[in-house]
Amino acid sequence: MTQPHGAYSSGYCCVTVAALRPLKGRLLYNCLPDMNLLCRAFGLLINTELPIPGALPADDSAQDQKSPDLLVLYGGTQITEERGHSGPYRSGREGLLFEKTGVARFLCDWEGRCVHVEALCGVVPDLVAQYLIATALPAALWLRGALMLHAGAAVLPAWDGAVAVVGASGAGKSTLLQGLVRAGGQIVAEDSCCLRRQDTGIQASGLAGCLHLRATGEPLDAERSMFAVPPSQCRSSAVLKSIVLLEPGRAEEVFWKKMSAPEALVTLLRHRHRPRVPDLAGLSAGLLPKWGDVARAVPVYSWKFPRTSLSYFADGHIAAAFADFAAQDGGLGL
Repeated sequence: MTQPHGAYSSGYCCVTVAALRPLKGRLLYNCLPDMNLLCRAFGLLINTELPIPGALPADDSAQDQKSPDLLVLYGGTQITEERGHSGPYRSGREGLLFEKTGVARFLCDWEGRCVHVEALCGVVPDLVAQYLIATALPAALWLRGALMLHAGAAVLPAWDGAVAVVGASGAGKSTLLQGLVRAGGQIVAEDSCCLRRQDTGIQASGLAGCLHLRATGEPLDAERSMFAVPPSQCRSSAVLKSIVLLEPGRAEEVFWKKMSAPEALVTLLRHRHRPRVPDLAGLSAGLLPKWGDVARAVPVYSWKFPRTSLSYFADGHIAAAFADFAAQDGGLGL
């Protein structure tokens, strides 16, 4: 990678698609390779200058679509008239800014139609992309009025809908998804699940093309490795038929329980993805009826099991038990 020059005084530099081009009166060298990709993620057609891990290639019909739903562009993350801040987020006249110290800044416009990216000079593109998918894209979706759940989602063979899996860090969400893939399932969302009300029901979507997994026995703060999901096992969206809360170590044996609507609503709100974004944008109160709609429309279950059962995930035993329960009459609403 060419050593970049011409950085902002803050240490950031524009990652433009040309080797050297003017931007708002400045000349800035690029830090990332030339990219212009059309892909699908979170139920949207996205035109991006930065690779999006887990996004699916746009099909032939999308190639002819003139207006993508969302743009991801290099440069232009300055905000004026700062209105508020919360943790790594700041709001201004131009939109909502997320800054990952030492890595990059991401500015989402208030309509959630464009994400501008600037990286610290020398930061590798893969690291920038990680924060794009983990935080910046979910922020843009919140601003578009969608609901973001910290969950994975999958469809197993013979199911007519998706199940979303929520739980605390280390509960086994990604490992369970891996087991479901081994059982022939299709991934709909890996870590951020976007929910929208449509005529057919609550539609779930996300990044279906990869899984991020820790090695067995690694601590929760250990770095995850990315594994590609076979294209035939990726699904861009599916109607959500149930939500399962994983609660390892909360029972001496495997135990399922369907939650009441109030319990379900509390669970959904606790597992919102990047909840500071709608709070800072002043959207949380207005979105509460949408969460209530999901809690009423989609059954939510608690799945309690011994902590030692986590070892079953890698071998697919719990994934098989999951599928067996789902196959029961009325099980998981599937």
